Amino acid sequence: MLVYPGLGAGNLSTLLLRRFLKSRGYASQSWKFAINLGPRQGVIRGCLEQLQELHRKSGRKVSLIGWSLGGFYAREIAKIMPDAVRFVITLGTPFTGPRRANHAWYLYELINGKRVGAPAFNTILSEPPPVPTTSIYSRTDGIVAWQCCLQDERPFTENVEVWASHMGMAQTHSLFL
Repeated sequence: MLVYPGLGAGNLSTLLLRRFLKSRGYASQSWKFAINLGPRQGVIRGCLEQLQELHRKSGRKVSLIGWSLGGFYAREIAKIMPDAVRFVITLGTPFTGPRRANHAWYLYELINGKRVGAPAFNTILSEPPPVPTTSIYSRTDGIVAWQCCLQDERPFTENVEVWASHMGMAQTHSLFL
């Protein structure tokens, strides 16, 4: 499993999640960059290279998990390389609805230097990848409007509601118990 952190966060923010996954027998890997500053030159290419390397070394499809902005990476990488991806899980990722329907849009613009809604990826964000995709969302998120985390019902997509804060989604293993 390859785990992508949220906006302004790094691999330390997903450490508990990755440890939990490892304790359950999954090979869990952090992404190769330090802090997630949003889509920048070379980040998507680097994510694709990391996925390709993990897929090649294991000989198996890789599962992608993304928290918040990291969920965009997971979904978009799976759209580009679906043959290397087993499934995608997003945690509090607002891929539908208005881009400012959250309390982090101003932070995104400050950190990334781009306006929310400016094309960061070359696909329609709300379109699910062609692999099984689960969106985990919470009505008690506090940062992201939960309605913006819902996928249209299609084959191989599901929405799972949990009780958690936005910051707590990647910090706790209770989502998976």
